[in-house]
Amino acid sequence: IAGLPHPEEVRRRQERQGLAGSLPTGAIRYLGIVEGEEKDALLRESTILVLPSYFESMPILILEAMAAGLSVVATRLGAIPEMLGEGRGGLLVSPGDRAGLQRALDELLSCPSLAGDQGRRNRVAVHREYTLERMQKTLEDLYREAAGWPARRSHRASHRAVR
Repeated sequence: IAGLPHPEEVRRRQERQGLAGSLPTGAIRYLGIVEGEEKDALLRESTILVLPSYFESMPILILEAMAAGLSVVATRLGAIPEMLGEGRGGLLVSPGDRAGLQRALDELLSCPSLAGDQGRRNRVAVHREYTLERMQKTLEDLYREAAGWPARRSHRASHRAVR
């Protein structure tokens, strides 16, 4: 569990509440904020990213997880459903739905092939839809549409017209 402001406090609270269940000691690591190489290493060694948030628009962490080929369990907020292909790249739950979160995790943990398929889909999708070049073109198209200007022809189409 990463990104915790007070990881030891969370660990103690979960132990008091018996939330670790029958997991062996040390099976859960409680980490503070992770950045840079530490975050990259954590993404490389993981299979599933879980982001049970109450407020999100387009989380960069999900894009990073998608690029790393992870399956995602996240709340149905903002652009997350679109980013995950309406569930093809992960499982979506309602904010605050603990039972739904548990079911989603149980499903992915009991079916590694599903998590793998979602991770492969995510890696392809992030490179196809969320590169800087693609995002700049999408934003330019939106501005052109809002201004009432015609859509800009692609570089390839313009190049063909010159020949």
